Amino acid sequence: MLKTLIKPSAKRLLDIIYPPHCISCGDSVSQNGTICAHCWGDINFITDPQCYICGFPFDFEALEGSVCAGCTKNPPRFAKARSVFLYDDASRKMITSFKYNDRIENRAAYARWMARVGADMIREADFIIPVPLHFFKLLIRKYNQAALLSHELAKIVDKKVLARAIIRKKYTKTQAAFSHKGRFKNIGGAFKINPKYQQILHGKKILLVDDVITTGATADECAKVLLKAGVERVELLTLAKTLY
Repeated sequence: MLKTLIKPSAKRLLDIIYPPHCISCGDSVSQNGTICAHCWGDINFITDPQCYICGFPFDFEALEGSVCAGCTKNPPRFAKARSVFLYDDASRKMITSFKYNDRIENRAAYARWMARVGADMIREADFIIPVPLHFFKLLIRKYNQAALLSHELAKIVDKKVLARAIIRKKYTKTQAAFSHKGRFKNIGGAFKINPKYQQILHGKKILLVDDVITTGATADECAKVLLKAGVERVELLTLAKTLY
């Protein structure tokens, strides 16, 4: 964070004093906000073919627009979701450090990756909205990682962030503690639209941002209240995606 406040010449000096480190493993690299060659090879970046709706990566050739079995059976309320890489052993340290351990200095690099992956969705979006945290959870964690990603992304793509458009009105237990079905039940009714944004949202296309998508239950609940408020379309962009 200190380097963002210092002129380029001073940054070069800091790079000598504090050499850049790999975002993932901490080994030395040539530039801040990058990953070493070894870690780059281990991270499973998501590319086509993938489910048109949720972005689930197919391990076989598929026609453009193909939809996975899960989305065919239970279509989510968001129209499309895309993620940069899989949440697995190779990427877990990056995500958990960013989410729980105050390692927010790499948020700009994460946002650059997300901007490339979500370019088409970003182009069509009127506003960016982060998935909100409940007030008490925000006090404990001190920051909302989805909001940090949203603001960094907005700097790159020149879009406005409506960080307070959705309110998390219900304190819920951590989703990781529940089964697939249990996550939808746990998060049900947790969100509402901030009345101040009701008119602003009507008829707009929204890019919802979060750090990780697992079952999609949280994003689906956010999309539910957005669509009810008159939003035309909701799409989701995340840094990582788990596989079930």
